[in-house]
Parts: sequence; structure tokens; C-alpha cells
Amino acid sequence: DGSEMADESEYRQIVGSLLYLTATRPDIMFASSLLARFMHNPTRKHMGTAKRVL
Repeated sequence: DGSEMADESEYRQIVGSLLYLTATRPDIMFASSLLARFMHNPTRKHMGTAKRVL
């Protein structure tokens, strides 16, 4: 169901990459900022969503 915890360091790297990309891709700004809210407690569902945006 996606409630299992994801690897926090990998999630931070992916979200950091997304935030970096917003400088040239403002269309992903909303999704990136939404995903950044879960930096301290990411689940597998958040990880899958972050990879899909990336």
C-alpha cells in the first residue's frame, strides 16, 4: 500500500535533483515542493512519485 518507509538519503537526493531542475523546468515546481514536504518521513509511495516526476 506504499506505507513502508523508503530510504531517506536516496529520497533526499531525488528531491534535491528535482528542486535543482526547477530552475529550468518551472512546470515541475509544484510537484517538487509537494514532495519536499516529506523529506523526513518518506514512504515508498512518495519515492515512486518522486521517480515518476524525475
